[in-house]
Amino acid sequence: MNYLSFILTLVRFAIPFTLSTTLGLAAVALRNDPDMPHLSAADVSAGLPAPAAASALLGKSGAAAMLILLFLAVTSSWQSYFILLRKAQRLLDQAHALQS
Repeated sequence: MNYLSFILTLVRFAIPFTLSTTLGLAAVALRNDPDMPHLSAADVSAGLPAPAAASALLGKSGAAAMLILLFLAVTSSWQSYFILLRKAQRLLDQAHALQS
């Protein structure tokens, strides 16, 4: 069970981590671009390089795409979390039924 929960945790975080890493690297690459806004250390700590890079690359449609991607990433991670909880509850119910 420990391996399964570890793998499911990695899967749950794969989409947000990949998204933030690629857009964060794009923000570093676009640092000298005139369309890229200057980000302070507080902005970087708040997680703003990813949406700033998306809006610098694609304009308003990039910002909208970033909102859609963020929504999809959050909802898919919560869905997998609830599926995991349901399976764990089913396993516990089966274990209790075997002990009775």
